[in-house]
Amino acid sequence: ASASFVVTQNAGDCIFVPSQWRHEVVNVEETLSINHNWFSAVNLDYVWDCIQVEVKAVDTELDLWGLLGNSDDTSDDFVMKETMLHLCIGMNVTTFFFTLLVEMVQLFLNLNILLEKSPAKTDPHANET
Repeated sequence: ASASFVVTQNAGDCIFVPSQWRHEVVNVEETLSINHNWFSAVNLDYVWDCIQVEVKAVDTELDLWGLLGNSDDTSDDFVMKETMLHLCIGMNVTTFFFTLLVEMVQLFLNLNILLEKSPAKTDPHANET
């Protein structure tokens, strides 16, 4: 048996649920939920696994509906899949890789700033013995 918590969230309360914590929500009255599913380096592989599972589900569903391959332009299928994937899980393959690219660019910019401010760059005598 695993440990569990029971929490009553009152109006105006905010609750943080850590990545990969299983949870269940029971609304006891009319409720507006504003939430966001985060991903970071910690759960990147789980997010990618989720996307891959959902891509297969979207492919199966579109195939059952007879919607795949109805155009000479294969980009139509791609756009349809990406749109449906985004509607299902709030992300698609394109946004996943775009987010990674933006984070990598930011990381490299930050690294460059750090290198520019390093003692070796700012002090010409820093490496002299």
